[in-house]
Amino acid sequence: MNGSITNLLISGFAILGTFAGIYFGNKGLPRKPILFLAGIGMVSSFTFTLIFANSLPILSYIFVSISGFCMFLQYPIFLNLPHELKGMTPKKLTIMFGLFWAIAYAGQTIANIIWSFILGSVGYVPSLVFFIAVSCIYISLIPTFPETREAQTGNVQKAS
Repeated sequence: MNGSITNLLISGFAILGTFAGIYFGNKGLPRKPILFLAGIGMVSSFTFTLIFANSLPILSYIFVSISGFCMFLQYPIFLNLPHELKGMTPKKLTIMFGLFWAIAYAGQTIANIIWSFILGSVGYVPSLVFFIAVSCIYISLIPTFPETREAQTGNVQKAS
């Protein structure tokens, strides 16, 4: 697979995913099912990208496009979620975003260090298994997120 084409596909479909996320976010649908399905789509399509990278690169390009779409479909929801929480103030919002990014990047850095160690000492396939397993942690955490949009008889109201 060509890295430049992969980056182009992820970026291009990320833009489409962002627009889709804005659309779904404005529909008043509950957030957690969208995040859960998009998370499964993101991780599973990237897994298939890795599985078919050496044998069927065209199929891998399709899966990496789907992964980019699903990844960025979630961003508008995540950026609006804290604003929708009850009792949110600008100070709390600043702290929440700061902690979110700090924890996410620290986790990513630690995971990359471990992944590199596994790659260098055990090999390619075990390192990819680790990479996918760590990615699945995100999917398992989605149920812990607050639901700010409860659909009630066709009307959408903020959860209390």
